[in-house]
Amino acid sequence: MIPVHQTRFGDKTGNCFQAAVATLLSLNLDDVPDFCQAGDDKWFDDFQEWLSRRGMCATIVQCESDDEFRMIAPNGACLVGGTSPRGFDHAAVYLDGKLFHDPHPEGGGLTSLSDIIVVWPLSWDEWSRRPQEVPAPPAK
Repeated sequence: MIPVHQTRFGDKTGNCFQAAVATLLSLNLDDVPDFCQAGDDKWFDDFQEWLSRRGMCATIVQCESDDEFRMIAPNGACLVGGTSPRGFDHAAVYLDGKLFHDPHPEGGGLTSLSDIIVVWPLSWDEWSRRPQEVPAPPAK
């Protein structure tokens, strides 16, 4: 995963989810639609449709406490929604139950957690046959 930072900030105007998806899938920010910008409840349906065209799907699971999150957090990478230190709804990328990347340049992670989104391939057979990309080593 290559960390991508959001470019817009603020409640309902920020693009943290777009940057978190780009990070999770190792894409450029411009290659990911801003699903939340429409301001409606269709964002998850739009996200699912976009993923399906790429051979993937997602499941969202609500969590009501940090303890519940620790019980259900998946091994591997996922998107996590909650509240930022700035008091807004926010999305970040977690790896093995721990914060991997906060797309906001100030960081700070999430002060409370509300949901987990796990993305996986629609077909494991097709996924295993895809060209394997070797990530570049981190810059020193």
